[in-house]
Amino acid sequence: MTPKQLSDELAVVLDAYVKKPIVTVAVTSITNNQVYISGGGVPSTVINLAGRTTLFKFLCSLPGVDNVDLINAYLLRNGKKLAVDFHALFVNLEIEKDVDLQPDDILYLPTNEKNKIYVVGAVNSPRPWSIVISSRFSTPSSNAAASPSTPSKVPC
Repeated sequence: MTPKQLSDELAVVLDAYVKKPIVTVAVTSITNNQVYISGGGVPSTVINLAGRTTLFKFLCSLPGVDNVDLINAYLLRNGKKLAVDFHALFVNLEIEKDVDLQPDDILYLPTNEKNKIYVVGAVNSPRPWSIVISSRFSTPSSNAAASPSTPSKVPC
């Protein structure tokens, strides 16, 4: 039922008590706007959205999104995967690929733990480095002289 339809119905009921009632219905909040998160890249949870938001804005609000494998992440809506390139959207900032989130969307955000190289030993700063597998490095014969670029930071 829309606010206008409710307004009209209330006006009919109030007509018995008030001459020509003017009824206005305003929606102040929506409480069934839930998005579900699973996959292990961030803690599984259900988040109630206060209003409309996009996938990019939602990802920016998640803590620990730098631990998510954005290449293999996906969005399920009504049981079907949407064709959303999380990596292009979030890392390359291709905002034209952004989509609005809808109630009951499911975000599968897997961990990127398998995509890390751990640099340890006699180095200045031992730490894990996230890598992105691309076609440029898919076979040993492909451009062996190329060196991987420095890992990029998440934009948020």
